[in-house]
Amino acid sequence: MSSGGNSSCTATANSGYRFTGFSGDCSGTTCTLRNVTSAKSVTANFAAIAIDGACGSAHGKPVAKAPSANLCQQGAASPLQGDGPWAWICQGQNNGLSALCQAGKTCEFAGSLLPGAGCPAGSTSSTPPLWSLGDRPGKNRYLVAADANIELTIRSTPRPGDAPTRQWLYYRLRQGGVTQPYHLLTPQGSVPLDAAQAALENYGYPFSPQGLTTLLRTTPQSLGLQAGDELLYGHAYFAADGTLITDNSVSIEVR
Repeated sequence: MSSGGNSSCTATANSGYRFTGFSGDCSGTTCTLRNVTSAKSVTANFAAIAIDGACGSAHGKPVAKAPSANLCQQGAASPLQGDGPWAWICQGQNNGLSALCQAGKTCEFAGSLLPGAGCPAGSTSSTPPLWSLGDRPGKNRYLVAADANIELTIRSTPRPGDAPTRQWLYYRLRQGGVTQPYHLLTPQGSVPLDAAQAALENYGYPFSPQGLTTLLRTTPQSLGLQAGDELLYGHAYFAADGTLITDNSVSIEVR
């Protein structure tokens, strides 16, 4: 363009991405340069669109053996859990919500299959499914029913080059639209984070070399959570340079 001229920039996102704004010599979502008399630099910024996991047609159907097809309409399926009924998770992508899915088991009686999602009382197949949440590194988000049987775990994976010896487990509740303060899960029980900061070392655990820590088996309603509430929990550690790392976290939203 000629010195003193005007120019405008347009950003177009590829499929699966959204435009978040310009930076450099432009800011915001529009860019017009006027009376340009020197070199300018403009960057268009994009972010991946969050994709929620969605159960496939196998969800909610009684079957005689473990389902292997149509597990997820959207998102990748986790390995099946249980031996009938079966549970699996359709993983969200780019910080999208993950969906909890299940299939019941039909019962064999007198050589024939009886339709229905449950089996006779006392059989292993009548046990409600259990979903193990939080076993992936990074940020995990789940949408669950209030009466879902869930196993709360955390994947304590350090960043490359970090070798932590201690870790801290934290959680925060949102109940009835009110977000509660952060607490630590400690050997002494639940402690408000504000009260623990003065002697933080006393409230940590040895860093798990196994990488996966199981915290609790419960249901959201047993924790006092109802539709619209949320439980956020995770682990934190200090890197060698003193930076507090909180990369791995789990958000459970109740529907």
